[in-house]
This record gives sequence, C-alpha cells and structure tokens, in this order.
Amino acid sequence: MMQFFKHYTNMRNDVKIKRVIKRYGLKGYGLYNAIIESIAESLCSERPLPTLEETAQDIAEQYNDDTAAINDIMSYMLKQGLFELDEITGRIICHKLYRFIDKSQTRSPEIRQMIENYKQNTIKSIECHRQIKTVSDKSDRVEVEESRVEVEVEVEVEKKARFTPPTAAEVQAYLDEIGNHTINRDSFIDYYESKGWMIGKNKMKDWKAAVRTWVRRENNNPKKQSLNTVQSRIDRVEELKKITGEA
Repeated sequence: MMQFFKHYTNMRNDVKIKRVIKRYGLKGYGLYNAIIESIAESLCSERPLPTLEETAQDIAEQYNDDTAAINDIMSYMLKQGLFELDEITGRIICHKLYRFIDKSQTRSPEIRQMIENYKQNTIKSIECHRQIKTVSDKSDRVEVEESRVEVEVEVEVEKKARFTPPTAAEVQAYLDEIGNHTINRDSFIDYYESKGWMIGKNKMKDWKAAVRTWVRRENNNPKKQSLNTVQSRIDRVEELKKITGEA
C-alpha cells in the first residue's frame, strides 16, 4: 500500500482542474484529490493498476453527500481527461498517477514496472509530437508540456472514424497476432454485444484495446485462464470435426 505520493503545488492551475473548480468550486477540487488519494492508497502488488475501488455511492456515503452530485462531478472529470474508464470493470482508472510516484517509494516489482512503462510511453509521445510539429517562431521552440500533448492526442482520437464492431474472424486474427490462444473470441463478442459495445457509459472506440485488456485480466486470473483454455480446445476440436466431416 502506498503511504504517500508527490503532489504538485500548482496542481490547481492545471487547465483541466481549473475547469472543474470553475464549475464545481472547492467541492470538485476536493473530490479530485480524494479520488487520487484513494487510488494511490490501494496500489499494491495484487492491484498494481491505478483503479478506484469506490463507486460514486460509496464516496457520497463516506462524505455524507449526494450520490447524483458526486456522479455528475466524476463524469465531468472523465470528460476532461483527468481520469479514464477501465474497459473491463467500468471503474475509474488514472494511469497518470504513475507520474507522481517514484520507484523508490514502493517495493512492489509490479508497480515499479508500471511506473517505468508509463514514463517510457510518455517520452515516446513527447518525442513523436516534437517531430511532427512545425515551429515557425523560435520563441516557441521550448519543451512541450505533457498536458498539452494529451489534449492534442485527444483531439486526434475524436477525429477518427466511427467505431465498427469486429467480426469473429477479426477478433480471432488479432488474438493470433498477439499470440494469445486462451481467450474465447465468441465470449468476448457476446459480452460486448450484450452491452451494446459500451465501456461503462461511453461507446467503445478501440476494440483491439479492449481485447488486450481482456487478455491481461484473464491472464491475472488462473481459474478463468484454465477454463478458457479448455473451452478453446473444445472449440477447436469441434471445428476440426466439421472440417473432416466427423460431426
């Protein structure tokens, strides 16, 4: 369990947080920090992903507040990109929390690896942005702030074409591509079709990302992994029977 993490003294001046404060006042700012603290506190080897265990109702009951009001603030913070939604559980997740944690603050190898992965991905994102951005004014040739990179990436994502649900063949092809043979493609498709291809309250944007998250979740669950392996083998046997005419 994390005992502490770094906190920027000018956090309140972040453009996204300023929007939250402008709309909800100190209540919004306080809720943001309460969520960050709760996520950091729950980090451990068993739960290295920075997800929020509590729901809006849990938080409302803890602070004697209204569930609808808390849910409204949380939804607004999600729209601002301060948090994300876990594609499988629908819970709030904050990968940016790794920015505030040093590897020296934890003995967990899982959390240390997560921190290293986040920092490496951030460096790659900034370097890519520098290469494609044309700077006409020399005075603008300064290091691009991470928050601005995130905003521009979000704009590019919104410009992408509308989401189209994948076929069973496409899911299987991608599972083969990433070398996974334990996930049942039909179970994946049936699960998200039953939810209208929604992630929480938002429409899915990248089904391949959902597959990868599904694979990670299953790999961390030995019982499910074993069941999926058996089911996958049964499915393959059935397919072979159909091909050879034994069925």
